[in-house]
Amino acid sequence: MPEIQRPDFSLEELAQGLYVFFGPTNIGVAAQKASDGKTEVYFIDSGENPEFSKKALEKCESLFGDFRLKAVICTHAHADHIGGNAWLKKNTGCEIWMTEAEKSCGETPEIQAQMFYGAFPLPELDIPYFHAPKAYVDKCVAGGQKINCGQIEFEFISLPGHSLGMIGVLAAGPDGKKAFFAGDGIFGRSMLKRYWTPFIVDVKSFKESIARVAKISAAFVFRSEEHTSE
Repeated sequence: MPEIQRPDFSLEELAQGLYVFFGPTNIGVAAQKASDGKTEVYFIDSGENPEFSKKALEKCESLFGDFRLKAVICTHAHADHIGGNAWLKKNTGCEIWMTEAEKSCGETPEIQAQMFYGAFPLPELDIPYFHAPKAYVDKCVAGGQKINCGQIEFEFISLPGHSLGMIGVLAAGPDGKKAFFAGDGIFGRSMLKRYWTPFIVDVKSFKESIARVAKISAAFVFRSEEHTSE
């Protein structure tokens, strides 16, 4: 599949109820009308910082009008994917969903910077890009699990390797079309040009996860930055 790049801070509709907010770290968006007339929104990851999450909320408001953010579903607990969790939870009351294996890092973000360095990090690594604000997890999800949220269905695919408990999120809208948000389960060409050796904690598991991603059937497949479409 070809790589397709979009300008940062744009919200693009993929299929009925499914969107993506493009930026340094893409945010998946699933939306549906609730019985009270409001639009219920789910984010898949929250981006690298609160400012980016705010932009995503502003785009949702311009598109949906009156809406509420129900939950942030986190692919994994690296700071560039959960940097907006704490701000969103505080300002919208949304839930945070994450796997059990990633929960400890999401709730104790100091672990991530120490993991990257192998010890207590140097000041150069103790920065927001590696150290997200703490946000407590409301629901633990697991690979192989499916959750129906009204007209939206989420299926979680286990993708360990880049991190211990990473998942991909396969979201299906009301019309049955699907978008797969792989987190850092695969890396695109532009990412590999910048980081020739990507961060991997378990090479064997990472290879197995890539094979798992290759079998996913979806109209759209998203990485953390670029995306492809059939």
